[in-house]
Amino acid sequence: MDSPSRRRGRSRDYHPRTWLGRLCLRVSFKCFDTTLFLLGPVFVCLVWLLLGFIVWVYLRCYCPALRIYPLGRDGIATTSTGLYLIGNVLFHHISCMLTRPGYVETEPPGGASEPDVEDSHSRTAGKGGEMKYEAGSGNPSGVEDAGARLAAHRSTFCRFCKQPRPPRAHHCHTCKQCVLKMDHHCPWVANCVGLFNYHHFLLLLFHALIGGIFVLSHMISFLKTEGHRKSPSTQSHTGPITLLVVLLVSITGALSFLTSLHLYLLLTNQTTVELWKRCHRPNTEDANSENQSELAARKLEQLGNQRPGCCGCFTARLRVNPYDRGASKNFQDVFGPQRAPFIAWLVPGLSPGARAAALDGIHWQKQR
Repeated sequence: MDSPSRRRGRSRDYHPRTWLGRLCLRVSFKCFDTTLFLLGPVFVCLVWLLLGFIVWVYLRCYCPALRIYPLGRDGIATTSTGLYLIGNVLFHHISCMLTRPGYVETEPPGGASEPDVEDSHSRTAGKGGEMKYEAGSGNPSGVEDAGARLAAHRSTFCRFCKQPRPPRAHHCHTCKQCVLKMDHHCPWVANCVGLFNYHHFLLLLFHALIGGIFVLSHMISFLKTEGHRKSPSTQSHTGPITLLVVLLVSITGALSFLTSLHLYLLLTNQTTVELWKRCHRPNTEDANSENQSELAARKLEQLGNQRPGCCGCFTARLRVNPYDRGASKNFQDVFGPQRAPFIAWLVPGLSPGARAAALDGIHWQKQR
């Protein structure tokens, strides 16, 4: 007979017991994934329309109402800063869309065998983000298949793709593929956010948040100083500026939450999927982590003789993230090596990313 703790852990999966309930749940998820895939271009167009609306309000409402020339002495600083922020948002938005996050490819091209773990130079990332394998000197026989290769790295088996997948990879039901270090499927970029485009997503959030605060500060200042005037020219410009302020208040609030969340995930080397599993399934064993019991025992010694809190908070705190190697190393895993200057992460196209960090999505260094 199952223990109460196992029954409680099982009830968290929300699996219906009847075949009709399972069918309805499967159809609902299928419809949601299909709708999310079809609406991807619509969300992308909404982002670009918002950027175009911001530029239009600035050129046709803000500058004429204040009687300043965008490239003149009074407006050159504001215009230059705005162009820099909008340029970064556009660049990282397009890069996040076009950069493939890294899809799991189990069969080596041309029947090539997998190299030994020590032969790391023979693992290369393909152009599209799929992991390619070249025959290395460590395995000249070429008899090891893809399933045994991934099994050697504590892989799990994807029941949707019918193939092994490496640690930290998850199946995207919208893209219908397994993604390396998958964070989530973002409809605003119509793409999965994974190993090779996560740094573009973070920089997109950062520049969008700074840009929203920058525009809001100028528009709110305009409404405070010029909004009370009764002149026809000012009144005609107040309407679009007020609409933009309302839109940006809600968008900036959402961006603040998302940026704070992903900053925490960046510095702790987690993904959204891993954080959700760690918080909502504390009683299940993580198949992608090892030495979990040793790490939990060490954490328990650090916490001391504390009493378990409500809602399983104490248990969740013992779910140690084995990939957290410190904020500095976690940052380098996403944005590249430390030798890259800080300015490179703020200039479009110069951020090294995960490829410069020599990450292949299969071999992960863990805390000791």
